[in-house]
Amino acid sequence: MNFRTNQKGFSLVELIVVVGIVGILAGGSLTILNRLRVANVEKVVTTIRNNLEKQQMKTMSKENKPYLYLYKVGNDTYVIVSEDTAYSSSFGTKGTRLGSGITIYYKNEGESAEHELSDSLSICYNRDGSFKTAPEYLRVVVGSSSTKIILNKMTGKNVIEK
Repeated sequence: MNFRTNQKGFSLVELIVVVGIVGILAGGSLTILNRLRVANVEKVVTTIRNNLEKQQMKTMSKENKPYLYLYKVGNDTYVIVSEDTAYSSSFGTKGTRLGSGITIYYKNEGESAEHELSDSLSICYNRDGSFKTAPEYLRVVVGSSSTKIILNKMTGKNVIEK
């Protein structure tokens, strides 16, 4: 038998070690991606809540901007505070961009099913700070992460529920 001592290639042990390292790196990157999705949902929810507070303050201070619109342009979702009494396609990309790949669901009071935001949704305050028109809640979904904003019609306050 003649064994060559200068063989080129990988041994089975080396291959198993490399596959193991790649598996560990892939698992870690999936964990990081999932955390980024959760952070993105939290950022969107914070932006919506900040706009709700801004809208409430403007309405109560008589600046006559009682309407908040959540709307979609292509795959992007936007939020804007306006005095326009109806959604207008002229809003375009003027609002604050929440991001793409975001799905927002809402449920109106007294309805059993929730609806997906496909075009626009209007939320309006009264001068006393309570909601004039608002859904019962908004549910923001990015990938497998979901957070709900519950809107209290009587007080105009909102609460996050995960």
